[in-house]
Amino acid sequence: MEKSHIEVCETVCNTTFSVLQSPDSIFFPAVYETSEHIKLISFRPGQRAYLRPGQIVSFESLSLVNMSWANGTTEEALAVLNDESGTVLN
Repeated sequence: MEKSHIEVCETVCNTTFSVLQSPDSIFFPAVYETSEHIKLISFRPGQRAYLRPGQIVSFESLSLVNMSWANGTTEEALAVLNDESGTVLN
């Protein structure tokens, strides 16, 4: 993640989505594709490979961020930055 940059835009409350894909979830940060057409990026080491495709997850709060990756790409994403933890509903 060297030379990457994250900008926190706002807090998103009470959001629920399903995990579509998780091929990059074993890395740090863990990256999950969601049904909301936005990535979930988790900076919590314990959430690496934690979520599986098909699971529905609910968060009380997440950060909406602008993520600039080291390869030059940028994207809007939902991020687990602090002590946020999701609840798996199924």
